[in-house]
Amino acid sequence: MKLYTTLTALLLSFSAFSQDLFEYRDFKFYQNGSEISFEEVTELTKQYGVAKVAFKQGKRDYAASQNISRARGRNLINGAVACSAGAGAMVVVGAGVLNITGTWPATNPDPVYGTILVALGSIPTGIMIHNASLLSTKKKFRKRSDRKFSKTAQKLNEAVQLGKS
Repeated sequence: MKLYTTLTALLLSFSAFSQDLFEYRDFKFYQNGSEISFEEVTELTKQYGVAKVAFKQGKRDYAASQNISRARGRNLINGAVACSAGAGAMVVVGAGVLNITGTWPATNPDPVYGTILVALGSIPTGIMIHNASLLSTKKKFRKRSDRKFSKTAQKLNEAVQLGKS
């Protein structure tokens, strides 16, 4: 089985080499068998108009996986946004519940407005969940950047095969 996997990898690399396709391995990009820099990949994503955001996110996550202070910075930003969105969600949903139950200090409480407020509470809740999911360890940042870089290579290869430029 290991021999089969090795042969498959060799055939894929030969076919990629002959078609000017891009390869990605171990946080490095290759074209025609030679390594290309992140700056060149950035220019290629601009040239072909694909995977610009994925590559930018991959570079940011890779930097966070290499430097603990960058990882802390990313976690601090995402954690602050998650906490403030969660607090906002609690306020909006709480106001909606108070309005529905009639304990809102308004003169004429309306359950429709309360229901709308509770429903609107899903927006900051979604923001909180998304940013909380971005909190990571160095290992998770590394894994996330690996996924983004693989996606970038795949999108670049699709663009090259379509002859898009």
